[in-house]
Amino acid sequence: MIAPTLLVGLGGTGSKIVCRVSQMVTEEQRKRIGFAVFDTDINELREIREANPFIKTIQTSTKLTVGEYLNIDTHARDEWFPVNGILNSKSLTEGAGQVRAISRLALDTAIRAGNMEPLHNAIEELYKLEGDSSEQALRVVIVSSLAGGTGSGLILPVALYLKNYLATKFQASANITRGFFILPEVFYEVIRGQSERNNLKCNAYATLRELDAFLMKGDETLPEKYEKTVKLEFPRVGSNDVEEYNVRPYDFCFLFDAQNTEGKKLNSFNQYLDHAANCIYSQSIGPMNKRSNSSEDNTIRELCAERGRNRYAGAGSAMLIYPYEDVREYIALNWTKECVSSQWLVFDRMYKEKCLANAEMRAQGMNRRDINASVDYIESINQMAKQKDPFALSIEKACTIYDEGGYKKVNDKWTEYVGQLKKFVKDSTMNGQMDLDAQKNLAMGMINEVEIGSKQAAEELQDAYREMEKYKDMVVKRSEDTARTIAYSIFKAKNDSITKEKLPHRRERK
Repeated sequence: MIAPTLLVGLGGTGSKIVCRVSQMVTEEQRKRIGFAVFDTDINELREIREANPFIKTIQTSTKLTVGEYLNIDTHARDEWFPVNGILNSKSLTEGAGQVRAISRLALDTAIRAGNMEPLHNAIEELYKLEGDSSEQALRVVIVSSLAGGTGSGLILPVALYLKNYLATKFQASANITRGFFILPEVFYEVIRGQSERNNLKCNAYATLRELDAFLMKGDETLPEKYEKTVKLEFPRVGSNDVEEYNVRPYDFCFLFDAQNTEGKKLNSFNQYLDHAANCIYSQSIGPMNKRSNSSEDNTIRELCAERGRNRYAGAGSAMLIYPYEDVREYIALNWTKECVSSQWLVFDRMYKEKCLANAEMRAQGMNRRDINASVDYIESINQMAKQKDPFALSIEKACTIYDEGGYKKVNDKWTEYVGQLKKFVKDSTMNGQMDLDAQKNLAMGMINEVEIGSKQAAEELQDAYREMEKYKDMVVKRSEDTARTIAYSIFKAKNDSITKEKLPHRRERK
């Protein structure tokens, strides 16, 4: 049984990956998993709610501009926000525009307004689980891009907020928090401009530097000269006061780049999102998650020995895909080989020997035609029948129609079969043609009655065209119906009705 797990997506990319993971889990697994996504983009959140009603959505933005936010949040304006006249007029409802500080500003306002309830509800639902859930620590997985504005601006504050909330509300300090973060190069498939790519790199660099500093602070390995400056203050609900959370934001951070260790890449941006979703599912939810948790226990022991300075890792996933078509063909051919007697394989070997001899002659420069398999098999059977081979004689007898005395050959059964099949199809298609002929005659009559140049010519042509269209539709429908009827009568009809006719051929396969 998997441990209670909370998956949190930050920004557009993180939210998309969480949505992908949610589609991979079973109904039984979903009982022990909570999903929540943060974004400033109201349109993307609306799409997520419509497609995934069980995912909690937290919109950190309102219709206010950055300047209006700063007039409300004076602490942010005076202490940490990079005030800029150009940013002041930006609205947050359509995203943070790759500006990390805007995303954090929106989160602070959401916390102060008490808009974190959807996240709280997702956590509380996991703590309401019955049975042995109390014996298993909650696992938190936070997914985000390091490159954008919304996600990278929330990576630290959301993790700190969650750690503090769990510690104060549920006295749960043993929970494991993993971060899965997408590096800038992954976005090069969809972002081509160099200036935009440079912005992605700047965001990722700044985020990683901040993340590393707070990890060191949580492990008590931060140099003394930074202890007072490395801090993040959060607003208190319903007041202008702020408080600092002294917790370690993450236990492990997994970084996803565009290339693997061999320098190879995936084919599209969506494949990278799928890859990240597969890794998260495998480590946190799927059958392999127990092994992953065991590996983490060993890693924690190593961290203690190294004073915590090894909390970054890569992650990969593999998929075993069986070649279904090849396997099916292999089984079918082997089954056929087992069903066919060794006597039939004599003709196969003869054909193969002739093909090999043909190839050798071509290699010597001779001009040789390809051997027609169907013609060669018949010739081989006839040749061996002349040599009085018993099996060849039995085949010839089974495929030949003789006269009443049984001595003189009248025809081949397959020729008779094909001829009767053609006759059957022709007779079937000729039945019930009266309505088609009537519609055809009507349409042709209307065409012939059109007086070119008259006032009514255009209207008459339109009427005639409609009747021709109707005729075409009738022909198509009749053809499809007749084809189904013929196929059913040939391949699905019971044998009784056919064998009573005492004919030397049968249409059905049974």
